Amino acid sequence: RATILSPAGELEVALPGRRRPRREDAGRPAGPIPTLREVERDYLARVLETTGGKLYGPGGAAEVVGLKPSTLQSLMKRLGVARPAGSR
Repeated sequence: RATILSPAGELEVALPGRRRPRREDAGRPAGPIPTLREVERDYLARVLETTGGKLYGPGGAAEVVGLKPSTLQSLMKRLGVARPAGSR
């Protein structure tokens, strides 16, 4: 009955003393987990690349990340993120 009612169509049984890797862990690369600061820095750099370095106005980085432009600039300064070369 459990197999039939299982949403995945298969039954997983956790036996004592054994640990099966969770499905969401299966695709994750092994290695150190980046700090929040590193993730924020990489995210802002990617957004700035995508927007061509535009901070203000429609389609600007501030709109994309959901921050006021002045708040975004403060965050960029704190994280050491610069606008891409050749941006406006």
